[in-house]
Amino acid sequence: MKNNTISIHTSVQQALAILEDLNFPLFVLSDDEKLVGTLTDGDVRRGIMGGKSLDDTVEAFMHRSFRSVMA
Repeated sequence: MKNNTISIHTSVQQALAILEDLNFPLFVLSDDEKLVGTLTDGDVRRGIMGGKSLDDTVEAFMHRSFRSVMA
């Protein structure tokens, strides 16, 4: 699970490099390591189309309304 988690401060360019090797979304963690969002390549595409920059952090692109399941 650690391989698909990133910090909320990660740049979108770094996140895209990680996403390239994965077949599932990235989980975005806050500074206190709480799950605050998910990120897919589709989220990045929609953000760019909406005027956001690849220099922004994933916080600007992430999906905040996600569902999670407790194991």
